[in-house]
Amino acid sequence: APELIIVIGSQKGLCGGFNSHLFHFFEEYVQTKTKPKLITIGKRATDYIPDKKYGHVLLSQSTFNINNIHTIVSEISQIISEPEARYSRITVVSNVLKTFFSQRPTAHCLLPLETESTYESKQQNTAFEGYLWEQTPQSIINDLAYLYLEATLHALLFQSLLAEQAARFLSMDNSTRNAESLLESYKIQYNKLRQAKITKEINELVSSISSN
Repeated sequence: APELIIVIGSQKGLCGGFNSHLFHFFEEYVQTKTKPKLITIGKRATDYIPDKKYGHVLLSQSTFNINNIHTIVSEISQIISEPEARYSRITVVSNVLKTFFSQRPTAHCLLPLETESTYESKQQNTAFEGYLWEQTPQSIINDLAYLYLEATLHALLFQSLLAEQAARFLSMDNSTRNAESLLESYKIQYNKLRQAKITKEINELVSSISSN
């Protein structure tokens, strides 16, 4: 079965290396995969990853903002939950906030779940043996898996939006600082040229008076 890779980029530009670092990370990651299925979120990711270049694109959602996160999660969850859908692994490639001043691309394994079976967890499970459940164990697991899927997708999408806004803030702040520095440099240069012109005119005036 192929792997499903969900790539979350930005909706807008002016956010420094937010997308370029992400796409470089994605290209290195996808090199080891054989004909993966892809879902692209955000205009930048949708434009950068066309269908069949890296794999078959199942969904391209170019509009990505805080208002349509729930819609995107529903669409992705529906694709993953389709009866004929069979994937060896589902991975989300997106930017996360390491700190406000540092965003890094990561590959988050959405499915299969990585669980650890320990003695303590087995002991805790015995506490539920006395309960009567109306649903079958399989239906409960399916419902919990679906809720986990939606909650994790919500968190990763929101984390990407936070990282994008932080990257844009830092990029615009650096641009403002560079513009102010450039303006100050040009102002000093202008004053020097203006002073040199004034000095030259004074010298010419003095020379003409002296000659007379």
